[in-house]
Amino acid sequence: MPGEKLETRTMTIDALNAPRYAWGTASECWMLSNAPGLTVKLERMPPGESECAHHHERTQQFFFILNGMAEFLLGQETWHLCPEQGVHVAPGQVHRISNPGTEDLRFLVISELDTANDRVDAPGI
Repeated sequence: MPGEKLETRTMTIDALNAPRYAWGTASECWMLSNAPGLTVKLERMPPGESECAHHHERTQQFFFILNGMAEFLLGQETWHLCPEQGVHVAPGQVHRISNPGTEDLRFLVISELDTANDRVDAPGI
């Protein structure tokens, strides 16, 4: 009706109701938000797990550690990140996150633009 206010509803999302998928040998990802141009993922990586080094041609990302210790390759440098630390990855930067610790690594990955069809593996790194 004209002049009627539409009610908007916001649903809270967490690891219990977010879409989930497995990756690597035993890692998990929960898609917390998949808005146009912005994705937010919660990821869990068990001890000893690592992703493959890669870069994104268009997408920039921010990784933020929640629990555990991360080893992060960024270009030619290796960083060790503790809980409540993060790192920005610019488009084109080779990167890889690994869990060298003894407990699960939990982290957020916030991406501007969708990483689908924007990943280029960096073999040999």
